Amino acid sequence: ESFGFTITRIDVRPGPLDCGVIWPGAQSQAICLGAFVIPGRAMSAWVGFAETSKVAVVGLFRDFPFASAPPSGSIWTATLLAYEVPPTACTWP
Repeated sequence: ESFGFTITRIDVRPGPLDCGVIWPGAQSQAICLGAFVIPGRAMSAWVGFAETSKVAVVGLFRDFPFASAPPSGSIWTATLLAYEVPPTACTWP
C-alpha cells in the first residue's frame, strides 16, 4: 500500500520525463534540449490506486557511488513528480 491506498498498477519505462511532460497522449512534447542523462540512469513510473482516480508520477534516477561502479553498485532515488487525476486525453502507460 502507498498513500494509504492499494496499488493496482505500476508502469515503469526507461528514460526520464523530459521538459515536464508527464501525461502521455495528453501533452505535446515540449521543444527543449532536456537534461543529458546517461542511458540506464533514469526511469519514469506511473502508479495507479484502487481507491482513487489519482495517479502518482515518479521519476527514478540511479546514482553510481563512483564513476566506474557497475549497475549492481548503484543506488536508486525516487522523486514524486505529481499526484493528481490524469487529463482525460491521457493514455498513461
